[in-house]
Amino acid sequence: MKDDLDNSLNFTFTPDSNDEAKYSFFIQDEITVIPDTLKLTLGSKFEWNTYTGWEVQPGIRAMWTPADRHQIWAAVSRSVRTPARVEREMDLLVVDVLTVPAVLPVTLSGNPDQDSEKMISYELGYRVQPTDETSIDIASFLNFWENEVGFPSVGPTNLAFDNREHSHTYGVEVAGVWQPIDWLRLTGSYSFFRVGREDETGAAPTHKFQIRSYLDLPGNFELDSSFIYFGRTRAQDGLLGTRIDTRTGLDVRLGWHPTDQLELSLVGQNLLRSEVEQTTHFINSAASGTQEIERAFYGKVTWRF
Repeated sequence: MKDDLDNSLNFTFTPDSNDEAKYSFFIQDEITVIPDTLKLTLGSKFEWNTYTGWEVQPGIRAMWTPADRHQIWAAVSRSVRTPARVEREMDLLVVDVLTVPAVLPVTLSGNPDQDSEKMISYELGYRVQPTDETSIDIASFLNFWENEVGFPSVGPTNLAFDNREHSHTYGVEVAGVWQPIDWLRLTGSYSFFRVGREDETGAAPTHKFQIRSYLDLPGNFELDSSFIYFGRTRAQDGLLGTRIDTRTGLDVRLGWHPTDQLELSLVGQNLLRSEVEQTTHFINSAASGTQEIERAFYGKVTWRF
């Protein structure tokens, strides 16, 4: 990857021309421990990049089928996010006194020693199919994060990237499918998510619920609908955060297949409210803005050949 950038007064890279390289390969094997009952999947990704050198990302996964219609799975894996060039070689004038005269100028600088973010993930899940028409999935996770990107102050008005943040995240999701008749299918899910650092959930809601219906109508028509509920989010710590209040949404799609190759559809989004307000906070609320997600309608034509 090669780039050659034209710097501006507020946004610069040092150096302004750069060459990066990345090499990776992956190896995996599936081992049957007990036929039709227990199997293991072992593997790892190996990557080399210009900034941090070698990164190893192994994983192990087990699938246990104790009885018909029952499956239990577990996994442990390590993943890495390598730093981008902006985190190591960028200088950005975030708040300019000419645009926000009430505050001091604030700059964000790259860190030439920025390291990779690392995560160890533990997962556990269970799937059961009580009947031919019904299935239920339960999945949980616990992630431990190290070397997370942060923005500590190195001066009164100067921020710089670093890897000082550590946290853990955990959550669970329950999902189900029910198809009582051939022309109707219902799906639903509930998820719970938390971040274990200072009780912050950042830009992700703690609670989320959704239910979807898929209805086949006479004359090759389809009517699909989706209702979703998001709990309130909290603004992220640091430079930039997004907060969205508790909200619900309803999307509806009407489709028609006049032929096997042609599909016509009309879609309505965010039908319960005319707009959803999303607030972005900048530099600890020194500057902020509001974005409204409006009700929308559109049509689509799909031709398959």
